[in-house]
Amino acid sequence: MHDLLFANQEEWVSSDDPRPYFDAYAESLGLDLDKFHADAQSTSDFIKRQAAEGKKAGVKHTPWLIVGDEVVLPRSFEELDQIIQEKL
Repeated sequence: MHDLLFANQEEWVSSDDPRPYFDAYAESLGLDLDKFHADAQSTSDFIKRQAAEGKKAGVKHTPWLIVGDEVVLPRSFEELDQIIQEKL
């Protein structure tokens, strides 16, 4: 499904409702549509809960990293490593 979504992104990305495309991809893979819909809803619910918790905690962007008591936004692994080393 992952590969189909990315391979066909231009097809569904501008749609007001991409679900019919997703259903067609799921059917082409032989997926159980009822389970597919239930899993999609569960994932959507999880993302909404996580977003609400993040907003409540003051998260303003992702990734949101805290080193020590400071919010950091490193541009690379090396920069993150340097920030961590400085805090140690």
